[in-house]
Amino acid sequence: MADKVRVQIRIADREYPISSSLEEVDRLRLISTQIAKMAEGFEKNFAVKDKQDVLAMTAFHLALKLDLCKNNSDKDKLKLLLKLGEIDALFDEYFN
Repeated sequence: MADKVRVQIRIADREYPISSSLEEVDRLRLISTQIAKMAEGFEKNFAVKDKQDVLAMTAFHLALKLDLCKNNSDKDKLKLLLKLGEIDALFDEYFN
């Protein structure tokens, strides 16, 4: 079992202690930085001062990106399956 470490992650001017494996620490810090930058962008571009509103906008934006990635992934899988079906048909034609 991987050793767990405690990491302090800062989001919206608050510190959150998180237990993580050593391998995930850099990823957690990178994600924390990305969230902070996105939140700062919402604060600047939309003149939003309430941290809860900024975090809600950030969460919505990230959920939208995740959904788009999932849908694109599903479409890519479908394209791949169709292509594999075509290849399988060609093999059947060739070997039969």
